[in-house]
Amino acid sequence: MIRLDSQRFEVLASSEAAPELWQALLAVARPVGTRVWQWLDVDAGLPLITGGTREEFVPQMANFDQLGGVSFHKGCYPGQEIIARTQYLGKVKRHLYRAHSSTPIASGSKIYSPANPEHPCGMVVNAAAAPTGGYDALAIVQESFVAAADLEIAVPGGPHIDLQPLAR
Repeated sequence: MIRLDSQRFEVLASSEAAPELWQALLAVARPVGTRVWQWLDVDAGLPLITGGTREEFVPQMANFDQLGGVSFHKGCYPGQEIIARTQYLGKVKRHLYRAHSSTPIASGSKIYSPANPEHPCGMVVNAAAAPTGGYDALAIVQESFVAAADLEIAVPGGPHIDLQPLAR
């Protein structure tokens, strides 16, 4: 069993042991579906890199360094030089934020600012329907556009998206 946070844990079991374990867990835990799990990832600030977002960010942009998802002491691995340079020179200009919109948000959606509509200033990492309505997401956005609070999702002039900082 792996505890992910105060509300969630993962359990790995053999197929033979799973039915009995499932019954025992039902007494103390509540199973949830994929949509709830995805929203809990967003709520916990856990970015999920998928096919549409791979190779878009360095780990520090997605807070993987703070989550323990990257090692600066491990041996060689692809991208190590860029990741280490970013870590030790501190030149990250994009950061992870919570985002909310009343309209659907999809992983890989670009974020635009009216100040520079020709070029996206961010991208949605992962998103899920919010239990209180609308959609919540984790998005990586250029710092210079965050304060304007006029960001739009998917296309220039698209639906409004609100950002909230994550605890760093």
